[in-house]
Amino acid sequence: MSSKWMIEMNYQRSLHQAEQLDTLAEQIKKVGITELNQAKSAEAAGWKGENEAAMRKKTERLQENVKATAKSLKNIASTIRTIATNTYNAEMRAWEIAHRRTYGG
Repeated sequence: MSSKWMIEMNYQRSLHQAEQLDTLAEQIKKVGITELNQAKSAEAAGWKGENEAAMRKKTERLQENVKATAKSLKNIASTIRTIATNTYNAEMRAWEIAHRRTYGG
């Protein structure tokens, strides 16, 4: 059985990793949108006719994919938090039960 300290450390590590995923999602979203908006501006200046329309569509699809990836990362972070909290609560409850049995509390 894990110690109370180890349970807490694992929980905090999981929350930290979820926070890192949230940060990464925000960075991907910001950079992706900014860079792709700049690319759209460059396209407008350099492409004409059907090629411009095709390139704009591809850029817009890529931008949507970037947004979807960022959203997926946020969902994963949320799932990690939920699982971490559920695991923490279960492990702390198990620790309390075992501690009471061991020490007659």
